[in-house]
Amino acid sequence: MDEDQPHWNEWDIKTKYNVAFADMIEQRTTMMKFLIDNFGIEAMEKFFLKDNPEWAEKLKIGTLKKLFVKMLSKLLPKQIMAKVCDIIIENAQYLVGLDHISVVKTADDYRTVQVTNCPVLRQFKKNLKRLKFDNLEERYICTFACVPVLGQMCQAGSCVLSAEYFEKGCYLTVSLKPKEPDVLEPQPETGTTLPLKNGSP
Repeated sequence: MDEDQPHWNEWDIKTKYNVAFADMIEQRTTMMKFLIDNFGIEAMEKFFLKDNPEWAEKLKIGTLKKLFVKMLSKLLPKQIMAKVCDIIIENAQYLVGLDHISVVKTADDYRTVQVTNCPVLRQFKKNLKRLKFDNLEERYICTFACVPVLGQMCQAGSCVLSAEYFEKGCYLTVSLKPKEPDVLEPQPETGTTLPLKNGSP
């Protein structure tokens, strides 16, 4: 071995993950701060509620859509909803590990999971305190940088996502999209009404 070559301490896998995770949350934190300070809350909301989910869809969700299309033709609605929920949980492990997630309720048209002691929320709170970002609220990371992207993943599987927060975590409910009701429109020839699908003839 070359004596002039410096000796570096190599990080183990856990250390690498922890550093990358902390850096990822700090990037989101500083992005929120930058947008609010320079362009206002509207710019921050636009980026995280519209631009970021669309970006995530283009980069990450396209392959999921192909998988969902295959599932939709083979599974019952309840099975689809449960499978979509499982896929999202498995694909979000880089944010929240399985040891923080539990299923608390399952019904025919929805499933609710509980996230406890959320590592994303915990890291975000640390960043706010360390960086003294007083104009950012603790739940910004949930409502702007986490739930919208997960919601985009749900939409790819014809489901919707809702969230309810508690002190150190949240309840996430994945439910089937409600069917659009038939629209009744008078028919000039007979004066009777006929159902229209999706609001169009």
